[in-house]
Order: sequence, then structure tokens, then C-alpha cells
Amino acid sequence: MADGPERLFYDALPRLEVDGREDTLANALLQQLEMSEAEGGLASLELRFTNTGEVAGRGHEMPFESGAHEGLGLGARLRLVAGDTHDPQELFRGIVTGLELVAQGSHPPQLVVLAEDALQTARLRRRSRVFADVTLDDLVARIAQDHGLRVVSAGLDQAVGTEVQLNETDLGFLRRMCARFDVDLQIVGDELHVAPCHAVDRGALSLDFGDRLVAVRALADLADQVSAVTLSGWDPAAARSFEVESSATALGPGAGRTGAMVLAAVLDPRREHGGPVSVASRAEAQAIVDATHRRRARRFVTVEGTATGDPRLRVGSEVVIGGIGPRFANTYYVTHTQHRFDRTSGYLTEFRAACAFFGG
Repeated sequence: MADGPERLFYDALPRLEVDGREDTLANALLQQLEMSEAEGGLASLELRFTNTGEVAGRGHEMPFESGAHEGLGLGARLRLVAGDTHDPQELFRGIVTGLELVAQGSHPPQLVVLAEDALQTARLRRRSRVFADVTLDDLVARIAQDHGLRVVSAGLDQAVGTEVQLNETDLGFLRRMCARFDVDLQIVGDELHVAPCHAVDRGALSLDFGDRLVAVRALADLADQVSAVTLSGWDPAAARSFEVESSATALGPGAGRTGAMVLAAVLDPRREHGGPVSVASRAEAQAIVDATHRRRARRFVTVEGTATGDPRLRVGSEVVIGGIGPRFANTYYVTHTQHRFDRTSGYLTEFRAACAFFGG
């Protein structure tokens, strides 16, 4: 819903478009949906329809199997919008990749439709190739071009050098390279958005427990926190070894004490040496230890919550959580969402989010 005064009641029924047109029959027979997305991209959608009804001139039968409705087929392009009908927002855009007919006893038959977003082709394409002397931006652009995606990117000037994609899917390789530099990728509309996690901007909203936040679990955990990450390597140009240490900066939203601060205060500082990682230069090693430290630091405090349905709650958005006391009330970065709808519970959004800061 849009910012500003919120309506006490609004129509939460999602609307489905098939191949560019609103599908009246599908919307009427829709019983459940679940849209899932996480860091690393590739959102998925599951739609469940009642597959029984009156077909004009033919009586009572299964409309999706009778030929009376031909839209929801394999390869169909779906667009799902949700939220207040006065301000609907796109929740999913993708391609139907699976169909399932479910018929059991006296229960009405159902049609289950499975779809994935535009990264689906990158998930399927597996190959081996070499990328020589490239930046991360070059690598992302090359893979996006292979799959007809327009890239919106920022902060991807890190030198990758020469990298080998060895019997990996394009999506798996892209995820591996982005994770190495603490970069996330998501499909937004028909674009591939790629940026360092601390620079991702997919909007912000507030949720208070007892209001639109109906359930929440919050955890501050020192188990994976470190004071510093180090890495050793060999510089062939200078013919000498080196060691680098992380600097924990750009930790994302929130305020309070970091995991490293709490660790030093209540236990002991903890340094961790990086595993067997091949690097070509000191600069690459520094980028890797910084990314590793940031990734661990950002997950010092995590929350799992359920809110009344809101299409603004997406991976990469920031959510200000209140009503849970000063230690855990903070601004969190959303890392996973599941948007659910059924005819009994209505529209709910389950999410996971993380913050590098603790108020205690």
C-alpha cells in the first residue's frame, strides 16, 4: 500500500494477468498462491485453482482442461499484482514452467501452476567457459546479454581477473561470483538489478508488533561473529606473499552495537583466517575479506516475521520494526519473503531480515 494514511479495509485479492491480459476466469477460481524470493535471485510462484465450474454451453466440467480456457499453459507469461486496488503493485512477473492436475476422492479437482521469473533460463543453461581479465560488471553484463536481460547495476567495478565457469549453470556461476564480493541480484520487472548488498534500495516501510506485524521472532547470536577476517596470498607481480585484514564498513541499516563490539565486551575478540581461496592480488584479497566480514556482521541480529500482506516487503527493502522493545527494535534488511494468499486467511507476507546492530 502507498505511504500516507492507511485504509482500515481494502481488497486484498491479487490480480493475475496471462500473456498481457487480465484473466477473469483464473482470478475467480484462484484459491491459493505463494510467491517466494530470496537473496541470489530467481523468484518462484505457485498458484492453486479450483478446476471445476460451469462452462458455457457445456455444463459442469473442468474448465482448464476442457479447451474453454487455453491461457494457463506451459510457457504462458504471468504478471501478478497485489495490495490495495487503489495502489496495486507488481509482485511477480515470469513464465509458467510446470502444470499439475490434482484430483482426489470427493474433493474438487485442482490445477496447480508453477512459474519462475526471467532468471529461469540462466538456471537451466549449463556450460564451461573462461572469462579473461574482466570486472564483475563485465561478467554480469555478458551473462545478462546471453539471456536477453537489461542490467541495472552499480558498484561492480571490482577486478575479477580470469575466472572459469566449469560445468556450472549461468545462474549458479553468477551467484557464486556475486557472493564473493557481497553483491546481490534480483529480477525487478523485466530488468536484472545487481548491486552490493549495502547499496541495494528497494524501498522502506515500518511494521509494529500488535498492528500490521502479527508475529515475530528475533535473535541476536554471537556464534558466527568475528572481530576480523584475514587472508594470505601470493603476489606474482611483486614475487612476495601478503596478508590482508578486513575492515567492517558499510554494514547496512540500523543502529547500536555491532557483533564485534559485543564480542569484545562479553567474550574475547575472535579473528578468523580465510580458507583456501585463490586470489590474484592484494586488492582482490582485500575485497574478499571485507565482503566475508560484512556478510557475517549483517546477520548478527535476525528476525522472522509475519505481516498483513504488503507487496512493498521485498528482498532488498528495509523494514523498521517496532513494538518489540529497545534491544530488537531497529531497521532491518529483508533477505527472504513469501507472499501467501488463500480464501480463508487472506493475504499475508512472511519474511526474514537481518541487521548488524543490537540495542542491548
